[in-house]
Amino acid sequence: MSLADDKRPDLADAGTEELRQEVVRLRELLDVAEAAIGTLRDRCDDVEDSKAHLTRMAVASARLHESDDEGENLRNLQDLLVNLIGTEKIAIWSLSADGRTFELRASQGIDAEHWQRVPSGDGLLGKAARRGEIVVEQEMRVGQPVACIPLLVGRWVVGMVAVFHLLPHRSGLGPRDEDLFRLLCQQAGFALCCAGDPWGTKRKVDHG
Repeated sequence: MSLADDKRPDLADAGTEELRQEVVRLRELLDVAEAAIGTLRDRCDDVEDSKAHLTRMAVASARLHESDDEGENLRNLQDLLVNLIGTEKIAIWSLSADGRTFELRASQGIDAEHWQRVPSGDGLLGKAARRGEIVVEQEMRVGQPVACIPLLVGRWVVGMVAVFHLLPHRSGLGPRDEDLFRLLCQQAGFALCCAGDPWGTKRKVDHG
């Protein structure tokens, strides 16, 4: 055997090792590329989800202002809560002229007689009214509101919306629900006031 023949196995081994290292390097690059693609896909999903949410909010705003009829506005408000929040138990009150009582204007799935007139300072409704802010109850109690949304015109409370129950597929309220609540808080009261009495009279409660 010649000297050249003696060196061939070493060269072959060196070539095999270089090839193995190259394969490892390419696999690592492939893993990095796949991770980057996954991140981009997640970002695209987030963007699409955000676009869909903004579309829902725009549709909700349009629905609130599409009529100057109280009955239609109340129906639209209930539809938004049913379809976007996921609830079948809702109440909507206007605030009495003296600011002492919430008077039921529309409801669904609750004992309407029991909630016909509610002192504006009582319970979760009173808390939301005094603050002029949305109040969400962390623990669901049977027959009691899960969330109370004051209806504002400027800083004055003119009414209140309460969600009493979430559908079984909803485990709780999230940031997107709170976005809708803020929209209702800021726009629904004005839309209902445009329908006239009992919403047209300027009302207020103590925000102390």
